[in-house]
Amino acid sequence: MKSIFIVGLLYLSGLFIGLDDNKDEPIELDVQKVLEKGHDINLSEYAVSIEYIPFETKSETLLGWVNLFDTDGRNYYCATAHKSDNISVFDENGKYVRKIGNKGRGPKEYQTLAKFSVEKNKYGAVEIGVSGNTECVVYDGNNNYLKGIKFKDLKNSSGNIYLGCAKYNADGSYLLLGSAFVRPYGIKEVLYTIDRYGNICDSLDLGGTTTYRQSTVIPGYGERKIKVLSPSSLYLFDNHLRLFKGSADTLFFLDDELNKTAAFLLSYGKYLEEEDFRIGVDNILETENFLILKYYADLKRFKAICNPIHSDNNARVGVLVYDKKEKTFKALRYNNTFNTLGFVNDLDNGAPFVPQFARNGKVYQFIDAVKFIDMAQKSSSSKMKEVAAELTEESNPVLVVVTLKRY
Repeated sequence: MKSIFIVGLLYLSGLFIGLDDNKDEPIELDVQKVLEKGHDINLSEYAVSIEYIPFETKSETLLGWVNLFDTDGRNYYCATAHKSDNISVFDENGKYVRKIGNKGRGPKEYQTLAKFSVEKNKYGAVEIGVSGNTECVVYDGNNNYLKGIKFKDLKNSSGNIYLGCAKYNADGSYLLLGSAFVRPYGIKEVLYTIDRYGNICDSLDLGGTTTYRQSTVIPGYGERKIKVLSPSSLYLFDNHLRLFKGSADTLFFLDDELNKTAAFLLSYGKYLEEEDFRIGVDNILETENFLILKYYADLKRFKAICNPIHSDNNARVGVLVYDKKEKTFKALRYNNTFNTLGFVNDLDNGAPFVPQFARNGKVYQFIDAVKFIDMAQKSSSSKMKEVAAELTEESNPVLVVVTLKRY
């Protein structure tokens, strides 16, 4: 029996800002080459300012690891997937505003908070769509219930459904990436479009992959193979879909008819023949300035560019940066002083910066309070030290906001 789960959708709505759709030829990124050397890249090459926003700490507002984030340009919305009961909202100064959403089994509730999306409707009012296991529940900016939609046709036609993520649009439509695990160790993926009533409007078979060795055939470019860890991810940029294959080798553009065009090709060269080489892209960020690939891999050979995340030294995380203006592709160097990696913060001589989220010309990173205090002590940033002086080990994380240059 195939088991289905829905993955991938929400770095949507503004995550991508700036790929060149007019290019007929895909850009090839040589991963093998960049993995051989780490680079120090100054944040000032891309950014004009940096600020640190400590989120107000109350018993009812304690945040853990924030992996769900959005902003309406006025407030910040934060949660942890499958752990938070609701969304915590803070204003631009970090002051707590309210909670959004209600976890439960009632008609105006969701069973689990898997993902959320903040949109503005045609009247400019904020709507927050919270995706649960089998539904999306929509609230306004004051936590008033607007509507709830069950993905009934998808469930009835596909069997055992787990809705991990969904993209809610203010017009009531949805985008879902469905992944079915099939034997032996394979993934079957389908892209669904869902109307405001939860019915399937269209679907696109994205083909199958294997979880350990993926073979992708691109017309005119032959067969490309890579060992993988992740299902595919779906993104929205400039009202057009972007699909990054779980094989971690191709970023596609999708037009309104869901036709695919290869935009970026990732080349792994000699590493494809090495049995211990595994790679999975955890996050993709793009602005008009750069494309960032954050990956997890067992790359113990590349200690200069990778950040250890477990006691097992084989498990590491690294960040690759493609500069769209200069057409360069580099790996960020690991910083031993701060025990992390990131852009060199030459804006205020603070800690290295690696963006987690991108929205409307700004990029964001959350730093745990304990880690922030330690980094502030090591840095020469007066702004970091000023914020750290007001923190304790029990404080909420600090949001780092970087405003990018406009080209």
